[in-house]
Amino acid sequence: MKLALFLLTDLLLGYVPQAAGCAVCLFMFVKESLRTRKFLITTCFYSMVAVVIRLAYTWKLIDFGFHTVVIWAIFVLIAIAYNRYPVVQSTFSILVSGVLITVSELITAGILVLIYGEKNFTNMMNNTETLDGKLVKAWCGVPTNILFLIIVLVAYFVARRRWKKNSEATQNVTQ
Repeated sequence: MKLALFLLTDLLLGYVPQAAGCAVCLFMFVKESLRTRKFLITTCFYSMVAVVIRLAYTWKLIDFGFHTVVIWAIFVLIAIAYNRYPVVQSTFSILVSGVLITVSELITAGILVLIYGEKNFTNMMNNTETLDGKLVKAWCGVPTNILFLIIVLVAYFVARRRWKKNSEATQNVTQ
């Protein structure tokens, strides 16, 4: 039961929201609607890539830190190859996503340190030898992923409102 809870937490509240946030950021930079099948497929691709690369890290096939670079590079390749988006916007969106994920992690970590204390927080993050420890760490990551997704969704809808205003202004000028 705990293994199923861990897998659901790690996948549904970890990888999927973070992949969806990266996809939202990508679609924002290329000015594309989220109401497309392409958005869902991109999110699925991003989620699968993140899971596979993290497993490669877990199995010691790649080093810590390098797995993030590999994930981002593959995300950019998906944006370019599958979505047919420009290289600059695709790369920039992933870099912005990385910065926003880092900011979200720092905010969450700061709050968790205030709540649990630095020593307990460090123990929670480093205790990944047991399933219970992995589950606690996965749950600690949930607020980060939700915060990241909220930030990029707000940015997307603000940007979308600007696109509409600019589009209407352009139409008024041409008439």
